[in-house]
Amino acid sequence: MGFNSAFKGLKEREEIQHRIILGNKAYYANQCFFKSRLVCKKSKLKLYWSIIRPIVTHACEIWVLKETIQNKLIIFERKVLRRIFGFTKETMVHEDSKQTMN
Repeated sequence: MGFNSAFKGLKEREEIQHRIILGNKAYYANQCFFKSRLVCKKSKLKLYWSIIRPIVTHACEIWVLKETIQNKLIIFERKVLRRIFGFTKETMVHEDSKQTMN
């Protein structure tokens, strides 16, 4: 009675990709707060959870998440949090272990 299931899946992927783009725009619009050394990490995390995350996950209750879409959302979240907090001791240790393996 409406959508073809393939069309609906394509529509959802486009919607999620659009949401990720809007999340990137929200990050860059507030980049001065996220990059500032005067703002503590706890406040930056609260800003992320109250500004960027709701933009990306708006109306997510109706999404049918396949593994590839879940991975895109997880990658987006990691990318933004890495930009906000920079390299941490754990990421530097992980990078060092990667280099020693090669």
